[in-house]
Amino acid sequence: MILYQLTQWLQEHTSIRKAIRQESGDPGELMQRKEQVERQLMEQAERWRNVYADVPALPAADQFPSWSSESGSGWEDAEPEFDTPR
Repeated sequence: MILYQLTQWLQEHTSIRKAIRQESGDPGELMQRKEQVERQLMEQAERWRNVYADVPALPAADQFPSWSSESGSGWEDAEPEFDTPR
């Protein structure tokens, strides 16, 4: 269920970003919805972190600078990569 929710929010976030880039819709409304989705993601991540406090966390991104510098993009510009079933 956790991964399903996360996937749904990330897909919505991606579609909102595309709409903003393509200027298809009210920019103010799109930005507000994007911020709302990001806030939902962060709030849910905090809840999961508190519930699963004993599960080791992933290493911090600053420990692996090549992950973000190889593509030259960050959260805002990166497109999620999903494996497609064969």
